Amino acid sequence: MKACGEQLQHLDGWLATVTLIGKVSSPDRASSLFDSVNTTRDRFRSLREKLVSALVEAHAGELEMTLGSLAQVAVDILIRNLFERTADVGFLATDPTLRAFFAGGESTPSDMALAERLEEYVAKYSVYDNILLLSPEGDPRWALHACPGAQKDAALMADITRSRAEYLEVCRPSPLLPTRPESHLFLAPLLADDQPGSRPLGLLCLSFDLQDEMARLFAQLCDARHHLALLSPDGHVVASSLAALPAGMALGKQGHERVEAITLQGRRYLCRAVGGHPYQGYAGLGWRCMALLEQKEAFARGDAGVTTLMAIGGEVPARHRQGILAEICDEAADVAQRLSLTVLNGRITSAQCRLAELTPVLQQVREIGYQTRQVFDESIASLQNAMTQVTLADAAMRSISMIDIMDRNLYERANDVRWWALDHRIQHGLEVGGAQANQHITPVLQYINRLYTVYTNLLVFDTEGVIQAVSSPESSALVGTRLPDQLPLQACLALGSSQAYTVSAFAATPLYDGQATYIYMANITSADGGRVLGGMATVFDAEPELRKIVTDNLPMTAEGVASAFGLLVQSDSTIIASSEVCWTAGERLDAYLPVSLAGLAPGQRRIQWLEHGGQTYLVGLAVSAGYREYKVSDGYRNDVIALACLPVA
Repeated sequence: MKACGEQLQHLDGWLATVTLIGKVSSPDRASSLFDSVNTTRDRFRSLREKLVSALVEAHAGELEMTLGSLAQVAVDILIRNLFERTADVGFLATDPTLRAFFAGGESTPSDMALAERLEEYVAKYSVYDNILLLSPEGDPRWALHACPGAQKDAALMADITRSRAEYLEVCRPSPLLPTRPESHLFLAPLLADDQPGSRPLGLLCLSFDLQDEMARLFAQLCDARHHLALLSPDGHVVASSLAALPAGMALGKQGHERVEAITLQGRRYLCRAVGGHPYQGYAGLGWRCMALLEQKEAFARGDAGVTTLMAIGGEVPARHRQGILAEICDEAADVAQRLSLTVLNGRITSAQCRLAELTPVLQQVREIGYQTRQVFDESIASLQNAMTQVTLADAAMRSISMIDIMDRNLYERANDVRWWALDHRIQHGLEVGGAQANQHITPVLQYINRLYTVYTNLLVFDTEGVIQAVSSPESSALVGTRLPDQLPLQACLALGSSQAYTVSAFAATPLYDGQATYIYMANITSADGGRVLGGMATVFDAEPELRKIVTDNLPMTAEGVASAFGLLVQSDSTIIASSEVCWTAGERLDAYLPVSLAGLAPGQRRIQWLEHGGQTYLVGLAVSAGYREYKVSDGYRNDVIALACLPVA
């Protein structure tokens, strides 16, 4: 930008000098030529200011998009993760084993039995690093992992007393976990039963491993140049990928309104901090994420942006130049044409009046015109590139966010079916068998489904695949019938541990009104784990849940502007979700769009050009990489690709 401004200023000064020389050395007959040059100079200066201003705005917009999008994706992923935890603590607080621990009597579980039960829970919901049980007054009664020196948290109990919510979430130092500088806790009351006004038995406290979660998230989103930090509502660093930003460091409101410069350990960084978008009414504790880029990296890109564009197919077609870019292109062409016309008229005048002294002056004007056009062409290309880089960065981050949120959502689904398959009431119902199985199991399934609305139905079946109970009253006719043949019944029954699960192919099924979805399955064993009694199947409500993941990650569309669109597709081109109603799940992407999915491996990202409906799009593609053990070490493989298609203006 600085070089462009200096070059144009130099050419303007050179043109002024040449014009003055021409006026001095030429008779009055040629002076009108140089008046025309002066008029062109005025337009040149106006265009120079407009171009430099546009370059500054475009590059600032690129930084805002790059840093702002990165920070937004990080904090929104965290918000959605923590939203799931609010459901966890409420449901686990109804667990019969935990109630029996507080109720006392002959049914009180031993410490070993209680530990085994909750170790199973943490093995599946691996975001937790400890579980504590507290008395109604807040005194520590039991912990999954020892907490030396644990004491009652009086401030926490005061918050619980004041709160009317079904759960409490805090992130701060707590005497319940005295060895930690900060603890992220979710608490819910343990009641004697599920009836209104039930007697409180104690408190369930889940410790969320925030530091581990943020380290995983930072490793996934950051590269060698970009860094991330999680900030508390008052602007203190909670976690960071940058050693120069230690936990506890105060940053105040740096980067809250715009990209700002900050000095850390003698280095200048550009930073942008954004808050999270609420998800289904949950906004968290007021977290912000800050994205940082070292200043010298931001302004030492050189031709890297052009290289990126060339790697995906070159420049934006000229027909798609709009707004300020089109204005500058038109005005630059007009300035160059006026200078060329001045030179042509000067040659005619020189020949007619035999003014030989005009020849070198006109040659200089011509050279200035040529160099001016060259500088403008290079600057316009830089401007066009900067504007496109904004769309490129936006498309890339939206596709990354889309696929990561999907992986995390389905991680929860794999956890749910395995945990519910361990419910003692369901195990007992299957052991009893017959009509009593339905009576024992149905109320449990219905209660779970009321809390977990991402499922249209929960089913329990025996070893023959005969359905014994369902959660949906509308599906009660399924009881006594067999599971559809397309479900992996034998694979489910053969699962070797309580950590194992299986998933159906994404395909149309009568269990989901003939639409395509995933069905998660786990086997159910006897209480001693020695005998397989049957299994559980959860019917994921894929159509609205996956479509919402797609649409939530697309930008708002201004009136009269081509809409962005997005899809989730399998590696074989099967669509599993789309923002467009004309492309339905189960159809093939390659029947509609010429997008190449070849050679994409798990975790890989790519940018492509797309011509569709007379509009040019930049397409961000990101392949699922899994989350924690899900799709990473649990044996399940299902490559899904997110596509964020943004129109290029």
